[in-house]
Amino acid sequence: MTDFSEQSLRGFGFSWPAALSLALASQLTYRQDDTVKAIATDDWGMASCDPFSVDDTQGFIAESAGVLLVVFRGTESLGDWITNIGALRINRRYGAVHRGFFKAYEDVDDIVRPRILAAAQANKAIWLTGHSLGGALATLAGMEMPDGVQFAGLQTFGQPRMLKRKAQVSTETRFGSSYARFVNNDDIVPRIPPLFGHAGSLLHFDHTGNLMPPQIEGLESLPDAVGAPLTEAEFETLKDEIKAIQGASSAGGPELEGNFDVSVEGLIPGVDDHAMERYISAIRRQVIPTGAEVEVAFESVGGSRRARTAPRPMASGAPELEGMPGPEAFGGPVLESAPFERDEFLGEVDDVFLESVEAVVEAAPDVPALPYLVRLRGSAWSPPSGVKVNSQFSGFATVLATETQLEQLRVDPMVVSIEGSRDAGMMELDDSVPFVGGDDIHRPPVGEKGDAAFVGIVDTGVDILHKAFRDANGKTRIKAVWNQRDSSGPTPKAVDPTVFTQDYGTLVLADEIDQHIQDFEAGTGAPSILLRDPWQHGTHVASIAAGQATGNLASGMAPEAGIIAVMPNMQTTPGDPPSLGYSNSHIDALVFLKTAAAGGNKVAAEGKPIAINVSLGMNAGAHDGSSALEAAFDGITGGGRDEGCVIVKSAGNERGHGGHAETTVFLGMTEVTWTAENLPRSQDYLEAWFAALDDVAFVLVDPSGNRSDEVSFDQPVISTVLGGNNVDLRLTENHRDNGDNRLVIMIRQQSQPIQPGQWALELIGRVIRSDEARVNIWVERHNSRALKFDDQEQDMTLSIPGTANTVITVGACNTSEPLRLNRSSSYGRTRDRRAKPEVCAPGHGIKAAHANRSDLSAVVSMPGTSMAAPHVAGALALVLSARAKEAGARQFNARQLQKAVLKTTRNFSHVHHPGFGYGVLDAKALFEDLIS
Repeated sequence: MTDFSEQSLRGFGFSWPAALSLALASQLTYRQDDTVKAIATDDWGMASCDPFSVDDTQGFIAESAGVLLVVFRGTESLGDWITNIGALRINRRYGAVHRGFFKAYEDVDDIVRPRILAAAQANKAIWLTGHSLGGALATLAGMEMPDGVQFAGLQTFGQPRMLKRKAQVSTETRFGSSYARFVNNDDIVPRIPPLFGHAGSLLHFDHTGNLMPPQIEGLESLPDAVGAPLTEAEFETLKDEIKAIQGASSAGGPELEGNFDVSVEGLIPGVDDHAMERYISAIRRQVIPTGAEVEVAFESVGGSRRARTAPRPMASGAPELEGMPGPEAFGGPVLESAPFERDEFLGEVDDVFLESVEAVVEAAPDVPALPYLVRLRGSAWSPPSGVKVNSQFSGFATVLATETQLEQLRVDPMVVSIEGSRDAGMMELDDSVPFVGGDDIHRPPVGEKGDAAFVGIVDTGVDILHKAFRDANGKTRIKAVWNQRDSSGPTPKAVDPTVFTQDYGTLVLADEIDQHIQDFEAGTGAPSILLRDPWQHGTHVASIAAGQATGNLASGMAPEAGIIAVMPNMQTTPGDPPSLGYSNSHIDALVFLKTAAAGGNKVAAEGKPIAINVSLGMNAGAHDGSSALEAAFDGITGGGRDEGCVIVKSAGNERGHGGHAETTVFLGMTEVTWTAENLPRSQDYLEAWFAALDDVAFVLVDPSGNRSDEVSFDQPVISTVLGGNNVDLRLTENHRDNGDNRLVIMIRQQSQPIQPGQWALELIGRVIRSDEARVNIWVERHNSRALKFDDQEQDMTLSIPGTANTVITVGACNTSEPLRLNRSSSYGRTRDRRAKPEVCAPGHGIKAAHANRSDLSAVVSMPGTSMAAPHVAGALALVLSARAKEAGARQFNARQLQKAVLKTTRNFSHVHHPGFGYGVLDAKALFEDLIS
C-alpha cells in the first residue's frame, strides 16, 4: 500500500497523487476494522484512524497533523443494493436529494460532523471520498456542513446519481473544481437511479484506463452516450434481471448462494467496471509523471532476454497545475499540484541482474531487434526514430526495438509500460452442429449460412486444398492466409502498403490459393507444406467454424462464411528466425484480421463483420484482465463497443495438468513444490501473484537442496546459479497493471540441463493484511509440460487471454444429456472473481477436417476446448451475417454478443459454473434472440 501519500493530501485542489491516495482509502473501507486501523496508522502514517459503522453505513475517519480524511464505504453486495434502490427524494436547504442515500448519511452525521468542524477550526485540509454508495454519502457529508467549512477536495469513484436540479447547482457552487467524480468505462452504478443527476468534474476512463476527452455539456443525456442514465423502464428491467439471478442462486442451495454476486457480474454489463481495483489501476497509471522510468517487463523474448536498464531520475522542476486538469491534460499525465515524493514506483534493479542480462544479449548478437508490447497513454503517439511498429491501436502498439531503441521507449512520456513477448502457449485441442442448433439456422425458412460475414482463424494454419473451404463453384472461400513464420514474403504491408502495417511474414491471397488448387488437381504443382497446415490443428478448428459438407464431413457452423487465417510466429524451433512471442504475434494477427475485414483492401474489397477464433493460449499471468495482453485483446474491439467484431477464445485444457497452485500465507513459512521432468527445454517460467496488502518474501530451492537468497521488497531482484542453472527471481510491488504484487521466476539451462526432480518455493509471510492472504502461482505452458505442481489447484486454470473482459471464453463438453465437461477443460473464475468461461460447447471427439492428406475431404476426430470455441465463433458469424442483411440495422458489438450468448444457453439458470459457464451454446436461441 505504499502508493498512499499523506503528503499528497496536505494541499488543496486536484492532483493525481491525491486521487490515488483517496482511491486506496476508498478501497480500504471494505477491509476489517483492525486492518483499516493498522494500515492507516502503521503504513500510511496517519496519527489516528477511527472506523465507524451504524446500520449499513460504514467508513473511517483518519487524521494527521494537517489532514482530515473522511471515507465512506460502498455496499458489499451490489446486486442486492441495486434491487433495493427507490426513487423517493427529500428536500434539503440546498435542494432535493435521494431520500435513501440521505437517510444512510444521517445515521452517521453525529459522528462525522464534529470531526469535520474541529478540523476546519484547526485549518486542516479536509478530504471527503468514497466508492459507489460511499461516494454519494461523501457528497452529502460535504453539503450538510455549514457554508463556512472549506474542503480540500471531494473525490468519488463510481458514484450513483443522487441530486435533483437545484441540488446539482448548489453542489457545483460549493465545491467547484475541487469535486472530481471518477467513472470507469461502462460502470453501471453512475447510470442509476433514473430521475436523479450528477455534479462534479467528470473524469471518465475508457477500457484501456486512459482518460476520455471531456464531454460536451448535456452529452450524458443522449441515449447512445457512454454513461447515459438508464431510463425508468431500463432500470426496472435491470432490477428484474438481478432478482432472477438472486432467485436462481437461492434455489440452488448453499453451494450456489455464494455465486450470486459472481453471476450478477457476468450477466449485467458494466458491473465488472465498478470494481474499486479497476479505478485504482487506471489512476495509478496517471500518477507516473512524464519522464518517469518505465519498467520493461522481465520476459523471455525469442530465445533471449531483456530487462530495463538502471533507474533514471524522474522529471523535476515542472510547473504546478491549479485546479482540475483541462482538456490538454486528457490522454496524458497531469502534473501534481502538491509536493509528492515517490521513489518506489517500480522497484529497483541491481547490477548483478543487469550483468546477467547483458551476458545473454552478448551471446545473441545476431538478434538486432526484439518484439515488445507497448502500452500507451493515448492513441496520439509517434515512435522514436528507428523503432519498427507493426500494429498500433487503442492505446497499444507492437514494436520491434533494439537495446538502444528500448531506452528511447522507456523515456517516452506517452509510454506507460513495455512488455517482452514471450515464447509461450500451446494448442488447446458431426453431431456437434445439430446439438447446438446450427443446422436449424442453415435450413429454410431461415436459410442463413454466414455468407455476409468473415470468420477469422488465429491458429496453426488452414489446409488450402481441403474441400471444406471451397464454395459451390469449387473456388476457395479462404480470402487470405498470413504466415508469420515464413520470411519469404510478400508481407501484408508489401501487398497493400496503404492499409496494412505488418511488415513481416508472407501473405497469400485468394487468387493465389485458387491457382494452387488448380495446379494441384492438374498434377502440375503443389503448394508449400505450410499452406497445408502440417500441424492440423487450425484446419480442424476452421472447419468447425466455417467448413462446408464434403465427403463424410458435415457442415460447420457457418459453411458459407469467408475465411481469413493467420499462422502466429510465437515459438522458436531450431533454424527459425527469432519468435515474435505470443503477445505480439497475436495482437498483430487481430489487427490484421480486423483491418482486412473492414474491406477496401487486397484481402477483401467488400467490408464484412468478423468473428475471430483464437485457440492458442498462455498460462502465466495475473488472470484478472489487467495485463497489457488482456487489455490489448479488449482494445481490438474497442472495449467491446466496436460494431461487427468479436473474439472467441478457448478456455484451455489445463485442468488436471498441474499448471496452477494456490496457497494461503501467514506470519511464518509455507511451501509450494513442483516436479520437473527430465525433458529438453531452454527455460522454465513461473509467475506468482498476491494481494497488495501483503508482504511476502521468497526463497527458491532446487532438487539438490541449493537455496537462493531471499527475494523481498527490500531486495526485489536476485540473480544466482543453482546446480548449474541460472535462476532469476524478481519481485514487483504494486504492479502497474493491477496494483498487486508479482514474483517472476526464471530457471534457465546453462552448463547443465534444468534439473529434474522436486523444486520448492518457500513463502515467508512478513505482513499479512488481506482477507484471504492467498498466493496464486502459474507455470508457463510448453508442449512438453515439463512442470507440474505437486498440490495443484483446478480453479483459475483458464488460459490467457481468455481472461480478458470482452473475449467470449468457451469450455468443452459432450454432445448428449446429461452434459459432462471434458476432464481437462479449464475452470474459471478469474483471479479477480469474474464469471469466466461464459459458455461451453461440444469439444469431445469432434469430427472435422483433417489437414495435409491425399484425400481432400479427409476427416479426423479431436477433443479439447479448441474444438468447442469455433462452434461459438461460427454461431456468431451467422448472427453477424444475418444482421448485415437487415437494411439500416446497426451491427452488433462484442458486448452485446457476449451477453446474448450466455443468456441464451441451453438450460440457462442465471447461475454461473466455473467450468460450464452459464450453460451450453444454443445457436438457434442465440440467433432468434438477436435477429428479427
